[in-house]
Amino acid sequence: MGRGADVTADGGGGGRSLAYHSGLRELAGSRLDLLVLTSADRTPSTNANLARLANVAVQGLPLNISVAVASGVGDLRALVRSRHIEAFDVDALAPALYAPLRASAREPRVVVCSSERSELDTVTQVAVVDEQDRARIVVSLPELRAAQVEFVAGLLKLCEVVR
Repeated sequence: MGRGADVTADGGGGGRSLAYHSGLRELAGSRLDLLVLTSADRTPSTNANLARLANVAVQGLPLNISVAVASGVGDLRALVRSRHIEAFDVDALAPALYAPLRASAREPRVVVCSSERSELDTVTQVAVVDEQDRARIVVSLPELRAAQVEFVAGLLKLCEVVR
């Protein structure tokens, strides 16, 4: 992704990883929409963690963050269809929704991020993990390619790339 802002959320990795999407401005238009998918019991903590990003711009675009609970595949499909979303951040999403989310994100070239490295194998393309008080971006190259998402080469040099 081609963004210049260095944005991280305590509970997720959506903002920082989106900064490097090479086609983001073309896809997003006038603002970047990041939808945090979470479970009902995590919504208050997620809102608190993401509140500090309210006035941040990514690649010069205002970052609009919203939080939603998807309790089933129907809810997830409705969220994907009804909102103009450039990225999802996964926060305690039910494992039964991993495959539908991954499938739903591919066609519109939506990036799926999380703060858990383990979720790269099941749902996300990008993980921003906290390792020794430093953020490390881990990307799944096969998943990015399947979603037709290209990261700028400079990011890939800084990332841990899973092939």
